[in-house]
Amino acid sequence: MTKYRCGCYSEEMAHDSFDYTESSEYRNICGRHPSEESANEDHSKCTKMVEVIENARYALSQNMDTDTVACHLTTREVITKGQKDELLKCKSKQLKTRKLINMIVESKNISLHHLRMSLLKAGQPDLLPYISETKQKESNYSGDDEKDARQSSEDRCMIELQGRVFVVVKDFKGQTYINIRNYQTIEGKKYPTKQGVALTLSRWLVLETQKDFIDSVFKLCLTGEQVNEELIHLGGGVYVTLNSKYPTVDVRQFWKPEDKDKPIATKRGIPLNNIKWQKLCDSMKIMRDFVPELNSAVICRNTHNNQMEMFKCSECEPYHIDEDDDFVTQNQEGDFEIMKNILDPDGKSE
Repeated sequence: MTKYRCGCYSEEMAHDSFDYTESSEYRNICGRHPSEESANEDHSKCTKMVEVIENARYALSQNMDTDTVACHLTTREVITKGQKDELLKCKSKQLKTRKLINMIVESKNISLHHLRMSLLKAGQPDLLPYISETKQKESNYSGDDEKDARQSSEDRCMIELQGRVFVVVKDFKGQTYINIRNYQTIEGKKYPTKQGVALTLSRWLVLETQKDFIDSVFKLCLTGEQVNEELIHLGGGVYVTLNSKYPTVDVRQFWKPEDKDKPIATKRGIPLNNIKWQKLCDSMKIMRDFVPELNSAVICRNTHNNQMEMFKCSECEPYHIDEDDDFVTQNQEGDFEIMKNILDPDGKSE
C-alpha cells in the first residue's frame, strides 16, 4: 500500500495464480486529488515544505512570537481553533512553540506561504530567511535619485514616481483624493489617463498602515520566493495585489459581476515596480504637508460601533450580500463615474 500525506492511498489488487499483471486501485480520500499523480505531486511538495520547516525549527523555536503567529495561522486554516486554544493554555514558551511547529508540520493545509504571511503579520520579517526555499538575498533600493515634490497650478502636489507615473492630490466636490496615476503630455500640459486609482483619505490611511506588510511581501516576490496571491483591501472596490508571478505592487479597482462568486480585477489600476513603490512609500512621509486633512481623517473601519454596522458599510464590505438590498453599491459602480469626472474634466485622457 502507498499512502499519501492527505490520506489518499493506493493498494495492489489481488490476482489469481495464473494472472501476473500488476495493477493497483487508488482511493481519493481527501476529495482533492482525482488521480494518484496529483496526490503524489502534492505529497512531494509537502515533504519539501516539511524539510524546510524542520531545518528552521531551532531558529523558530527560539524567536517566534507563538501566540500571534498561531492566531494568524488559524485565520488561514493551517491549524484549527481548537489547536490554537490548546496552545494558548500552555505556559511554557518553548513547549508552546514546539507544539505549534509540530502542528504546522502535521497540518493537511501546510503552506510556507501562510507561515511567511503569519510571520510578517506578527512583525517578524527577520525570520523569513530561515524558511526560504531560494536562499536569495533581498534586493535593496537606493533612493538617491528621489525627486522633490512640486506644486502645480491646479493640483496641491504632483510627485513623480517614475516616468509618466505621478502621485497627485485633487479636490472634487468637497472631497480630497490622492491619485496614483499615469499621465500623458499634450501640448506641454499633463493630463491623467485611465491607468491608475484615486484613493479617498480613508483608503490612503489604510495603505499607510499596511505599507510595511506590503513591502515585506513585495521583497519576497522580488527574491523569487513562491508567494500566492495576497489581497490587501484598501476600501470600497480597491485592493492591493501581490504575487510572485507578477512581482509588482498592483493597486487596482475590483468588480464583482452578479454571476461570479469572487470580485475580479478591472483595467482601472496601476502596477508599481520596485522604484515606483519605494518612491510612493517616501511620498507618504511628506503627504501631510500637502494634505493636512490626513491628520484628522480616520479609517472607515474604525468608525463602526459593531460588526453589523461594518457589514452594511459599502466601503468596508463592498461585496457583502444583504438579502434586503437589491442594488449595486456606489463603491462598486459609482466610483468609476466619480473618478472619471475628477481625473478627466476636459475629456482628454486616454
